Amino acid sequence: MAATEKKIYIGKCTKYYSGIKVGEFLMESGSLQKGGTILITGNRFGIHKEVLNDFRVNGDEEDIAGKGDKITFPLPLKPSLNDKLYKIVKTEHA
Repeated sequence: MAATEKKIYIGKCTKYYSGIKVGEFLMESGSLQKGGTILITGNRFGIHKEVLNDFRVNGDEEDIAGKGDKITFPLPLKPSLNDKLYKIVKTEHA
C-alpha cells in the first residue's frame, strides 16, 4: 500500500505568545498557502496536525508565505523553540 501524503519541512518555531496562544515560525524553505495542512513535531507535545485557514506573514494578512518569512497563527498547544514545521502534500500514486 502506497502512502497518500508526505511531509515537507518548511520551518521552525521561533516564539510562542502564551497570552494570545499564537505561534511564530520562520519559513526556512518552500512555501505555504492558506488552507494547507501543517504538521508540527516537537518534544513537548509530540505531533500536532491541522488545516491552516488563517495566518499572518511578517505581521500582515496574506494568503501565501515563502522562504525567509515569519508566519504567525493561533496554536492551542505551546511548542518549544525550534520545533519543526512541515506542510503535508498529497502524493502521486505509482
